[in-house]
Amino acid sequence: MIHGIMRIGLTATFCFAVTTGMGCSVADSPEGQVSLASTSNVYTSVAAGEFHTLALRSDGVIFAVGENSSGQLGNGTTTPTLAGPPTLVSGLAQVTALAAGCHHSMALTSNGQVWAWGDNSRGQLGTPTKLQIMKTPVQVSGLPAVKAIAAGCFHSLALDTAGGLWTWGSNSHGQLGTGTSSDSLTPVKLVGFQASAIDGGDDFSLALLPDGTVRAWGDNTKGQLATGSTIPISSNFPVLTQLGGISSLAAGARHGLAVKANGTVVAWGDNSLCALGIGTSTPGFSAIPLVVNGVSLPGPAISAGRFFSVSASDDEFGPPNPGAYVYAWGNNVSGQLGDGTTTQRCQPTLGGRYPGFPDNGSVFIPRGHQGPLSAGGSHTVAIDFNGKVVAWGRNNSGQLGTGSITDSVWATQTLF
Repeated sequence: MIHGIMRIGLTATFCFAVTTGMGCSVADSPEGQVSLASTSNVYTSVAAGEFHTLALRSDGVIFAVGENSSGQLGNGTTTPTLAGPPTLVSGLAQVTALAAGCHHSMALTSNGQVWAWGDNSRGQLGTPTKLQIMKTPVQVSGLPAVKAIAAGCFHSLALDTAGGLWTWGSNSHGQLGTGTSSDSLTPVKLVGFQASAIDGGDDFSLALLPDGTVRAWGDNTKGQLATGSTIPISSNFPVLTQLGGISSLAAGARHGLAVKANGTVVAWGDNSLCALGIGTSTPGFSAIPLVVNGVSLPGPAISAGRFFSVSASDDEFGPPNPGAYVYAWGNNVSGQLGDGTTTQRCQPTLGGRYPGFPDNGSVFIPRGHQGPLSAGGSHTVAIDFNGKVVAWGRNNSGQLGTGSITDSVWATQTLF
């Protein structure tokens, strides 16, 4: 529970209860403060892939860090950053949104163009020619002006400005929604509905419609389509009757999350490592949405990783700059929950904690931002209240951007 706040210029300092009384900490870490007036190190959005991370700086350029064997860092090489600093994605400016698949990356620019780079083994970059990898961004072919993008593990999605939904890449489980199992090198428009939000998992896709209902298609072996069965779907997507009144959604490897209009968070799909946050790993999966224990949130900050989940908390400060702590649950073998342990959590715990402040000293993310929190393969990245990038979890390729390749069970300042 937060006990107070004081503001110094554009930097927020937070006070919290500790065992010896009252303590205070700058929002981005207990070690220092950064003014939002400095645009050179202020970030607005992050995206975590399997072993790489993207971060969008406030001036519209992207920096990337981590694994790069498929060119997913977009810097013209296939060299991972490891203990080095993040590198600039080549040739992109005026970027407004990011997405990261398992080994590919995407960006949306202010003119509605979509760019992609990295692994193209399944056509996920949307180029007419199936090149194995692209080390710098290429424009996705055949799209109208786009307003939103998303990446599954080996497939990609986009929403055009009219709400039309486009998919391309891997289709081994029908995740493109085209009614076949054939991959597509270029975007295909799905017919029959318009969407307001999208996301992709390993081999399935989710779409939120303007009326608050959800459609899902692709692999369903763990109930990740929330249809009440495990039958896969590749076209003619049914209305998910138990997912109405939804305001935001997220797709993990084999599970889904959604926020209802009343703030309740629900989850479905694979629960073998407690990714559903229902207090137990039994049942091993659920084909219907279940209420996540103890989490409600009024904002859209929610993300599903590989067998773990993260969200904003329901603790928040009020205007003029409301924000929230981080909750996390599920697999934690690499510290991806950021609670100072590697203990699996079957219900939400305060995540993204800073070392030395295990009770309340945790990352504090801004409300109302697109993408302030992202769960990857086994790591989590967040934008804190001062626009700084912090990260925790697995770091074998330097995907945390901390200047080392050591995993971190605590929220750690990065070199972004």
